[in-house]
This record gives sequence, C-alpha cells and structure tokens, in this order.
Amino acid sequence: MQFISMGVQAFIAPGWDVDDAGAITFARTFYSSILDGRDFAEAVQLARRRTYEQHPHASTWGVYHCYGEPEFRLLWPS
Repeated sequence: MQFISMGVQAFIAPGWDVDDAGAITFARTFYSSILDGRDFAEAVQLARRRTYEQHPHASTWGVYHCYGEPEFRLLWPS
C-alpha cells in the first residue's frame, strides 16, 4: 500500500501471469471506460466482465488487484 500512502488515488497490479489476449481486452476496456468518464470502480467492473465473457478459459479477468478510491475519475482541464 506504499502507493496509496504516497498519494496515488488508484492503481492496478497483476497478481500472477496473465493471458495476453485477456490482458489486452482488460486494458482496452478499462482505459476506454476511464477516459469516457466512468469512475475507477465502474471501469474495473466493466473490464473484468468483458474479459471474462471474451476469455472464459483464462483467469485473467480476476488477476488484477485494484486498489484505491472507487469514485476516482480522471479530470480533464477545461
């Protein structure tokens, strides 16, 4: 939790090896969601769901440990 104590609002780290195709699905879905204005928790949930649906043979949907403020959102300068 050193990242959180240093002021990082949210982060994601894999807990074990990932399936490459599943990792791509997770990353694309997560980053698209967060850039579209969803909060951290929503983006993670959507990425996990889509990864599970598209790659049910792999555990990649659950490999990512997601820490931080669930309501965190990226804010763009006006």
